[in-house]
Amino acid sequence: MKLLSCHIDNFGILQNYDHDFEDGLNIILHDNGWGKTTFAVFLKVMLYGITTKNSKNITENERKRYLPWQGGVYGGTLDFEAGGKTYRITRQFGAQARMDKVKIVELETGRPAKFETENIGEELFHLDANAFQRSIFINHNSPEMETAMLSIHSRLNAIVSNVNDLEMYDEAITELTEKTKEYEKRGQKGKIYDIERAINTLKDELSELKDEIDKQDEARHRIVEIDRIIGDTEKDIAAKKAEYEKTSGARQKIEAYKKQLDEVEKSLADITLQLSESQQILGNNIPDSEETDNIKYKITQMEKDSAKIKVIAEELKNLNDRYREYTEFYEGSIPDVSDIAEIRRIYGELQGILSVKDEETVEEIPNEYETIDRVVNAYPDYVNKLGRAAELKKETDRLVRL
Repeated sequence: MKLLSCHIDNFGILQNYDHDFEDGLNIILHDNGWGKTTFAVFLKVMLYGITTKNSKNITENERKRYLPWQGGVYGGTLDFEAGGKTYRITRQFGAQARMDKVKIVELETGRPAKFETENIGEELFHLDANAFQRSIFINHNSPEMETAMLSIHSRLNAIVSNVNDLEMYDEAITELTEKTKEYEKRGQKGKIYDIERAINTLKDELSELKDEIDKQDEARHRIVEIDRIIGDTEKDIAAKKAEYEKTSGARQKIEAYKKQLDEVEKSLADITLQLSESQQILGNNIPDSEETDNIKYKITQMEKDSAKIKVIAEELKNLNDRYREYTEFYEGSIPDVSDIAEIRRIYGELQGILSVKDEETVEEIPNEYETIDRVVNAYPDYVNKLGRAAELKKETDRLVRL
């Protein structure tokens, strides 16, 4: 069996105290009144429970003697190793034995330990509480210790009274003196001073370590606080960014609507200007939709008529050019239709005369026929030109009447 650690909630003067046991001999070194005896009794009652002894003498009644000075939970825990497993005993003591509570669990599994009795000390050491207290556990305030001291004093007195043992007594005294000098020397020397100095050094180191731990704890808390601030700041930035993006999108929509509004206002201004100009032209007689459609239809017809007029004007120009050409050709005197018909008749007669001239004997051809024949022979297309000129003049007169 091996003790590992313990925690005292409240037991006598001790409160919220933790202790880790080391391998080998463990020395508890403190000033008088610290609670060393109380600590030893705590270990005993954690194994065996509080001795049931209803005595009014507080020194004999453990339950009353070690009641917490400051109140609170009366008890604590004890961790130990046995049989290759680790266990924890938890005890809480009440005003009476029936109010005590005990719990033993395996630390690895957290399950209840399989012990047959609450007095775990009996199962571990095979000793009851009285035997444990007389052998393994020695309390300097116990009656057994007082009896042992009386026995030692009696034995020493017997040794002193025995003359034959004086030499051994002197040797013993000398050895004790030497040992005392070894542990206590002048000028702050000796093993006791070395131990005290080592203890003070350890206390200083412990104090420095506590300060360092406090600083680290403070830095850790500061880091946690900074992380929290950074997290809050990042969340705030993300929210602001989302709000900005939302606002930016709305702003872009507003700009687009504003641009459209400007275009509409510009179009409205143009329409207003056109309406004003129309009102100046039309006065207050602004046509309705039916009148507007009628005007549009008339404009379309006018555009079609204008196109026809352009075609007619072009034809008229061509005819005028040709008319001028024929007028110049005939020296300003163009025969009319009746003249042309007469010419055609005469021409026909001439053609008939000429065609029989070689076949029949004609003694004499009138002089005018000879003249006409010369003209026709000289200008074979003269008659056709006269006809075409008359037709052109007739067409020109028709176009002028349009």
